[in-house]
Amino acid sequence: MSLREWWGGRSRAQRLSVVAVAAVVAAGVWGGVKIGGTVSHSNHTCSNQGATIVLKDGPDGECVGLSDGYYDFEPSLHRVDQLILTENQWVVGQHKPYVSVVYLLPMPSGDAGTLSVHTVEEQLDGAYTEQHYANRDDVGSAGTLPLIRILIGNGGNLWDGESGTLRDIEAGVSSQRIVALAGLGVSLASTVSTVQQLTGDGLPVVGASATADNLDNIPGLVRITPSNSDEAKVVLAYVKATAASAALIEDDNPADSYAQALSRDFTADYPAAGIVDKEIYDTRDSADVVQNRINQMPADLCIAHPGVVMFAGRSAQLTELLQALASRPCSRQDITIVTGGDATNVTLDSTVKTTLGSGVAVYYAGIAHPDEWGAGTGAPCAYKYQGYATFCQAYTQFPAGSLADGNTMMGYDATLTAVTAIRLAGTQPSPQGVETDLGALQRAHVVYGASGPIVLSADYAGGRGSDPQNKPVPLLQLEPNGDPRLIRLTWPEGQPSSF
Repeated sequence: MSLREWWGGRSRAQRLSVVAVAAVVAAGVWGGVKIGGTVSHSNHTCSNQGATIVLKDGPDGECVGLSDGYYDFEPSLHRVDQLILTENQWVVGQHKPYVSVVYLLPMPSGDAGTLSVHTVEEQLDGAYTEQHYANRDDVGSAGTLPLIRILIGNGGNLWDGESGTLRDIEAGVSSQRIVALAGLGVSLASTVSTVQQLTGDGLPVVGASATADNLDNIPGLVRITPSNSDEAKVVLAYVKATAASAALIEDDNPADSYAQALSRDFTADYPAAGIVDKEIYDTRDSADVVQNRINQMPADLCIAHPGVVMFAGRSAQLTELLQALASRPCSRQDITIVTGGDATNVTLDSTVKTTLGSGVAVYYAGIAHPDEWGAGTGAPCAYKYQGYATFCQAYTQFPAGSLADGNTMMGYDATLTAVTAIRLAGTQPSPQGVETDLGALQRAHVVYGASGPIVLSADYAGGRGSDPQNKPVPLLQLEPNGDPRLIRLTWPEGQPSSF
């Protein structure tokens, strides 16, 4: 058996052991090769330094694993990585009780990714903002300890390296004091299986931006975003009164939980007799095939002339549709598109902006928007809603312009939710204790996040225990200049709850 065959047959845990032994031997016998403080003698090792253990894994050999900020999964993440690393070093140096929260995402690989590098960077900006704030302030009247260390987790671009990363997380419960996870990214079938494995192993998870309905009721998971069904109700309620007919465009890929759920919710909320056109593409096909299919749709929409187009798919394909609509045959015909929160990530090139300025309107239920809470009352950050005011005061390291798509606010809120449950569970909490206190985040312990009050009962017997109760949903319109404009703030139950 060759060395390559032997190595390929080892489990990730076995590989980690070999790498660790090799590093020790190399330092003592061979002198080793140090790169930025990392000892590496295997082409399977991306970084192995302290709390950072990153190995090549998955079918594409991506660098996956855990980093305390020492390793950059993408070069553009270096600034926020360094901030997290510095804060983590400060935490460990305080000689006070501390625990680790893993912020877990499917990191993009090169130009490809289920999340863009920009989205990942913004979510980590938010996570760092809350970490820095929580380490110096009382969060949710739950005290100031334990201190919080952030570990950045990469499960691979398509979650295809998550098995190794999950083993690192499970091993880190004792060695790295891991008590909770946050993040998750987008709603894919692999996202669900990842959550099920983590929660099945007793690790609580706080989802930041995954909205699919099949995440409604997983014990041990809570999320701070409304579900797809709530989003669909918000956008359809805005246009349905004036739209006598509709077209449905949907991704037929069963692995995309977000698209599948949005399609079901649109058709459940819109009369079947009113759907005059149905257009299907499948992201299991090659990118060229998908784009060719989408390029055929504008002519069909011109003929069907629906009152509204319900788009059940991802931002990448919505971008392609908007590009195709720039040269639609019925250039004088207005087209209204409604979709879910992934529209936040539409690529706003010159063609898309031209489309948005030529009678095509895109409305979507956003995950968060800074204008939800109105303008300040005079002084900077003097907002009447204290949750956003606190976020505004803590958000000092990054540009304010990056708040419009809501990703930074959701990264902050997911981390804030995890920290609140952690501190309610005590100064030296276990993962099980933190999971239990996810259900205490109501009434006296409502989480006042940047995106609005977050109320969690973790009532899984009720069928939607993972969802926030009556979480405010901003209805947004994508403006021709690319900015999302707040149309109105809505509540799934029709009006704000009293807390």
